Amino acid sequence: MKILTIIALLAIIASLFADRRKTWTGIKKGSVMFVKILPAIV
Repeated sequence: MKILTIIALLAIIASLFADRRKTWTGIKKGSVMFVKILPAIV
């Protein structure tokens, strides 16, 4: 599990270097989607 977290963080950092605006837009959209499905998961 730790290795998957490290890989995800490295991918986010690489994405930030490539295109900061698209990365933040994706993170925001993903967060909203996660919050919307959270009640179904719980």
